[in-house]
Amino acid sequence: MNLLAPVSSIMNRELHVVLPDDHISLVKDVFDRKRIQHIPVLRHGRVVGIISKQGFRGFYDGLNKHVDNKLLNQTLLRVHTAEEVMNKKVYFLEMHDSISLALEMLRDNIFSALPVLDGEKLVGIVTSLDIVKTLAKDKVMDLDYRIV
Repeated sequence: MNLLAPVSSIMNRELHVVLPDDHISLVKDVFDRKRIQHIPVLRHGRVVGIISKQGFRGFYDGLNKHVDNKLLNQTLLRVHTAEEVMNKKVYFLEMHDSISLALEMLRDNIFSALPVLDGEKLVGIVTSLDIVKTLAKDKVMDLDYRIV
């Protein structure tokens, strides 16, 4: 992996986002339907937060801790909003920032996902898993060359 390459070369461009006022039921639905670990939260097209699957699960499990009533559970999912579970402290990358910078930010700030912007517009997300997958893919390619 070329650590000086731009993060745009490894970022995930297939984004699933929510709005701050969206109900938790929508957040749950996105996590249930998609194989993702983070959902950016947008207000007027700008990133204002991010929801991790782990953080959401903690919130969701807390809501349902003592409630055996399915109807009440569904109501609670419609009462609470994405803003209540989102992390408002979000660090960003620009498309041209290097993979090396992404690695430093992920390491130093204990984050596992960084939204990628083009100006103020969200265009992708880079996760620690994206970097691991790229490294693993590069390693397989290295092994293919050695086999010959």
